[in-house]
Amino acid sequence: MVRRLAALAMVAAFALTACGGSTLPGATQGPGSGATPAGPGGGTGGPGPTAGGGGGGGALLADVCTLLTVAEVGGALVSPPLTTETTAGDPAKCDYWIAKDDSALSLTIITKNGQAQFQALVDQNVGESVSGVGDGARYDSGGRLLAFMVSGYYVQLRAGYASDSDSTLKALTLLAKVLIARLTTGTVPPDLQVTAPPVTKATTACALLSDAQAASVIGKGQMADTSTTPEFCTYALASSGEVLLSTYFKRKGASSAWASVIGGLTADPVAGVGDDARFESFSGILYVLKGDSYFTVNVFSPDAGTVLASDRSLAEIMLGNL
Repeated sequence: MVRRLAALAMVAAFALTACGGSTLPGATQGPGSGATPAGPGGGTGGPGPTAGGGGGGGALLADVCTLLTVAEVGGALVSPPLTTETTAGDPAKCDYWIAKDDSALSLTIITKNGQAQFQALVDQNVGESVSGVGDGARYDSGGRLLAFMVSGYYVQLRAGYASDSDSTLKALTLLAKVLIARLTTGTVPPDLQVTAPPVTKATTACALLSDAQAASVIGKGQMADTSTTPEFCTYALASSGEVLLSTYFKRKGASSAWASVIGGLTADPVAGVGDDARFESFSGILYVLKGDSYFTVNVFSPDAGTVLASDRSLAEIMLGNL
């Protein structure tokens, strides 16, 4: 039976103390009337504010959401489409929302006493040092928080839509470098450009493969699908009811759990199918990852030599319907 994905780990809020002893605001409310719909984003340009010594920064602090587009955040975290909500001031914030009360990322920028607050992290040995990010950076794995200094600004990136700690650090580091490039030069270089993950249109396993499409590959006559849950679909010959094929579909959250899924398999890589694909020969199951979705296809055939070819043909059709 197809292995179920582990539940996506959503992280708890991590608060740092701001100037005057107040606590930095966390992601406690969903998008209000000022939320900005997710757009294509991902361009190389940006506001290009002039950062200088931690002072002023009016344009920057008015809308820090302009420093990271929804496409960039979604692409780095491999999340569903996002909306944003801006909080001006000092601290200035941008919250990137998957849905109401479901945070993908929180971006906070502090001007006043920012250097002192970052130094407090260093002095208290909070998290681990991260090289190559701004003028000094620390990563707290428990809070999923990357904190760094750049041009006098103290910046926090906290992931709410996260996978394992290493993957989260990699995603936050990429976003930090995009933000730093846009903040300091106004342009994101090609090697840092991030695009949004593909939008998954299908909502059920049966929607990924029609009866006619299944029959065209299996080649044994008209087929009919049955499903007891949105995640599973089986296909049987209409004439006899013999089940010849089954599929499984995880619509979102797959990218965060993919490593654990394939880590438990004895499977071979299959090139050219989705973002990653693995074939488990003893079960005849082909596992396919695409964006934040994952599916399996399993043709029941006594001829082991043809199973992978059939699985692959069906998977390519399913990718087109994804």
